[in-house]
Amino acid sequence: MATCPIRNTTEWKQVMRESQGNVKLAMEKWVQKGYNNRNSLNEQVTNEENLTDKEKEMLMDEQGQRLSKKTPLEKLAEKTKIHIKKKITLISKIKVQDSRKKKDKLKELLDNLKDLDEVETISGFIKEAYDISESLVKDMDIVLTDLAENPKRPDLVQRLAVVNDEINGYNILDEISDNKDVIDLFEKAQAKQTDEDVEKELDEDGNEIISTKDMLIKAMSNRMKLKRRINVEALPLVADWLLSARSSYGVKSVKQDLNDLQSKIARLNEGRESGAITEKNYQRTLAKLNRDIEGLTTVAITRDDMIATLREASRAEGVLDSLIGPLISSQDSVLALFAKAIKDKLEQARLLDITTKEDISKAFIEYNDLVGASRDNPKKFNEGIYEIVDVMRKDANNYPVRNKENEIIYDQEVHFVDKYDKSKISKAWSNWYKSNPKPYEKEQKNGKVLNKKEEAEIKQYNAKKSAFGATINEQKNTAEIDKLKANMQKQVKANVVTQQEYIEWERSIDTGKNFETRQPTAQFISDKWKAMYNSQGEPINAMGKYHQKLFNTYLTSQLKVPEGQRNGTKVPSVPKRDLERLQTEGVVNLIKTNVREAVSKQAYDTEFGDQELSEEGAKILPVFYTNPISINDVTFDLASSVLMFSQMANKYEALNQVRGEISLTKSLMEERKVPEFNAQGVRIKDSFANKFGLTEFLKQNGDSHSKKHFDAFLDMIVTGEMQKAESIGDLSGSKITNTVTGISALTSIAADLLKGVANNLQGNIQLIIEAQGAEYFNAKNLRKGKATYAKNLISMLGDFSKPTPTSLMGKLTEVYDPLQGDFTDNFGRLVTTSTANKLFRTNTLFFNQYFGEHELQVSTMLALMDATMVRDKETKEEITLFEAHEKYGAMEAFEKIEFIEEDEDGNKEYRDFTEKDRRSFQDRLHALNKKMHGVYNNFDKAASSRYSLGRLGLMYRKHMYPGYMKRFQKYRFDEELGDGKEGFYRTFNKTLLRDLRNYKFQVAKQWSTYTSKEKAAIRRVLTEISIIISLFATIAILKSMADDDEDLKENYLYNFILYEAVRMRSETAQYVSPGDAWRTVKSPSAALSTASRAIKFTTQIMPWNITEGYKRKQGVWEKGDNKAWAYFVKLIGLPGYNIKPQEAVKIYESLTNI
Repeated sequence: MATCPIRNTTEWKQVMRESQGNVKLAMEKWVQKGYNNRNSLNEQVTNEENLTDKEKEMLMDEQGQRLSKKTPLEKLAEKTKIHIKKKITLISKIKVQDSRKKKDKLKELLDNLKDLDEVETISGFIKEAYDISESLVKDMDIVLTDLAENPKRPDLVQRLAVVNDEINGYNILDEISDNKDVIDLFEKAQAKQTDEDVEKELDEDGNEIISTKDMLIKAMSNRMKLKRRINVEALPLVADWLLSARSSYGVKSVKQDLNDLQSKIARLNEGRESGAITEKNYQRTLAKLNRDIEGLTTVAITRDDMIATLREASRAEGVLDSLIGPLISSQDSVLALFAKAIKDKLEQARLLDITTKEDISKAFIEYNDLVGASRDNPKKFNEGIYEIVDVMRKDANNYPVRNKENEIIYDQEVHFVDKYDKSKISKAWSNWYKSNPKPYEKEQKNGKVLNKKEEAEIKQYNAKKSAFGATINEQKNTAEIDKLKANMQKQVKANVVTQQEYIEWERSIDTGKNFETRQPTAQFISDKWKAMYNSQGEPINAMGKYHQKLFNTYLTSQLKVPEGQRNGTKVPSVPKRDLERLQTEGVVNLIKTNVREAVSKQAYDTEFGDQELSEEGAKILPVFYTNPISINDVTFDLASSVLMFSQMANKYEALNQVRGEISLTKSLMEERKVPEFNAQGVRIKDSFANKFGLTEFLKQNGDSHSKKHFDAFLDMIVTGEMQKAESIGDLSGSKITNTVTGISALTSIAADLLKGVANNLQGNIQLIIEAQGAEYFNAKNLRKGKATYAKNLISMLGDFSKPTPTSLMGKLTEVYDPLQGDFTDNFGRLVTTSTANKLFRTNTLFFNQYFGEHELQVSTMLALMDATMVRDKETKEEITLFEAHEKYGAMEAFEKIEFIEEDEDGNKEYRDFTEKDRRSFQDRLHALNKKMHGVYNNFDKAASSRYSLGRLGLMYRKHMYPGYMKRFQKYRFDEELGDGKEGFYRTFNKTLLRDLRNYKFQVAKQWSTYTSKEKAAIRRVLTEISIIISLFATIAILKSMADDDEDLKENYLYNFILYEAVRMRSETAQYVSPGDAWRTVKSPSAALSTASRAIKFTTQIMPWNITEGYKRKQGVWEKGDNKAWAYFVKLIGLPGYNIKPQEAVKIYESLTNI
């Protein structure tokens, strides 16, 4: 790995001064002084492309040699070694079969290449790649044989994916094969062999040894053939996986919609024949209906459809779909079902999270009732459950780090109390190391090759070390060893460890060569452990039960992540929250940390994923909360940190289970053809091919918007890179943007009554429009939902003070997650927090916004439940889904009810209500809430939000895109909704308005010919227009009331109502009124407004401005009021409009003027 000096260190600055700013000379001095061997003074460089020429001069290899001095061949050899090291690191970070064997083999290869020159290094790597490619060809033949015998074998996807990942893991061969020096070298060697007529070399079996050049060609050929074959075999397997994710509601609506369109054409023909429709209107209407039919036929319904769509897209996303729309709502069936399949796996993990939270909450409540310390002081509250351990600091090469006095440096870590006292063990080893310094440690660290005598001394030292280890360790008993074997068998069942690996591991256990069978002697048993457990390891008190629940949950969760990512007893690296930091570190540290977190990346950040990339840029499933962080930063809130780690591990395991499907889908997407589409969304035919009777379509060049959207989704949801790590010099541009938007939200909507009420009112308007459509729930269902919400409000508020909800409504909110990912985004953070602490959190300031969203989206859930019928298994009666939950409970109900399916003739069939049925209901609920209120959850986040500009641009505008799509989109099948949808204004135009043109005064007779969807769309349009007109009338009446009444003009309630009416009129009309739409679009980003306010305030508090007052009345501010105070009030988000809403009315009305 290339490294370079850290430029802000004292040592580098001194060397640069000595070299008078000459980088080349400074680098020579750097190596001479030995600074290149000190990890604390150097940093690794993974990407050289973005470096300046001056920075490239500073790059060194592991021996301290400047890379700029190396030849292209030497650089390629160095890159080849880096490639191997990356593969070793990558294997440590993923759960794959034979991981230890693969890692050992790569380490052996790296060791063999260590002392070779550049030509031998490249040749050695090519031979290894050739051998592996030949082995993969044989593996593929076996897979194909098994596939032919049983295409439904459950392990086929995984085995294909293993081959696929292996061949993609050698992409550096492309660079080697394109290197001119390599090709020239091989051709010279081959020419020399031909000229000299050298006798062909044979291997032990008498086979001719092929040349390195031929090995390279063969390896490349094998890779290409395997890639093509994998994609061919993957098609039906991936198609089956995608179709299995389809909603329980199926695609019967597509078939119904097709039948309805055919009926329309039949009626259109009748109208033409009877003379009711003119020829011009007939042709225009027929063309549109045929386009609609063509659009419907692009939905992948059958397996063959899906295979064809995987080969070539039948629908393509536009730029806005790609940048703003959720992938799960894509018109491309492949993209939408892929997102839905991933969401299904994440739901599987989320249900485990609910169970884990309930278990830990029970243990926490029991412990909390007995402990004297406040739960808001985690360090004191959890005293006795954790211990502080001194751990030896090691460098990247696993050598102990020493100080100037040559003493080993130890760092403090927080660990769960274990049976054996780690501090005592650490101290015993520390004392031994002090008395027995390792010979030649410094020489080995600097790369010196030891002679035989020195190697013998090292061997003697290691024997002495092993002898000491034997005095403080003993063999575990049979029961504990059996437990180890049981845990390893779980890894075999999970396809992480092969049966052969298990046999070899078990042999090492039985022969006593495995360190896992050893444990410290009785002298090291922890006193803290004895205070919680008896000699049989059973808890003897509430603290013991609480410790056991937390510790066992943590250890179980660690088994779900890769072995190299497990930290044993060390607590998760979750940072302190502000109150805890204030208690333990003080106010100065709190301020410094908040500033640091606001502008720079931290080791515990999770929004950037795992930045460790493979050689081709493919990213890995991230594992969080394992990076080492300072003891001053790590939280002592152990229940919270264990829950967060458990959530991460459950997600990792869920996604790892479909890692094969993800890998194969990604490969298919890279080869997938995307046609060119015209403005109507119809594929453009290839006119040249058409002349010969072939139906071919023109293809897009480069990556399509669909492919870009797919890649962005993989980055964000699968590999956890929710945001790009943008930099501004040494600062993080991403973190600065997040800080600015956070402050902006705090200062612009927190505790703002006007906006909170407006948010709820506008949401309810959208609910009324949807209910009047009566497609998924009607007005009666909505009224019942609202009434049920109000009836259960007190019990839901009671859940606020509890670690986990106990009310039925609280539990249903967890089970169905109606608030768009609220459960997932806040999981584990408030379990141990007291009511008082919750009330004094920053989030409490957003209560008016949160309560409004909660009321809206939970009411929608209840309305949809009231409209969803199931059958009670006991009584055989059809009841609503909510009645089922009322009768049987939140989770218990699912085993007591049946799902009702209707065929095309309306006949009902009853079957068990499955987890898939629950998810289908939940998906429909999520889809409706997003269409009505906007997209606010992480899973559906816009691809553009990965970038700072995207987040700034979408702030407070996330409702606009789904709102416009709900009204104006062309027909598409929504996989999440489980239904085909078209914008209701578009449908209105194609039905009532079109028939008004075609049938004129006879249009009323056409109502009976409309489908239920068309009627729903017409009702939505008429309801929305009626509301807008009503609001216009309300505003006019309110304003006229105050024409001659000055007191009323100043009345608070009057102006409050007027403001809400003006705002509701504008926000409801924004989808059909350009002026109101412009109000939303033209407003600068809220974050920029915040920055502007901050600049104004800073300028105003300068000594020469601080006393300045207003020279005339401005808004809520009177003549003479201090400007500095006014700007401060605006900066913290209190502009005064809640005090004088009449000013808010003026401001809002002015914004609607273009």
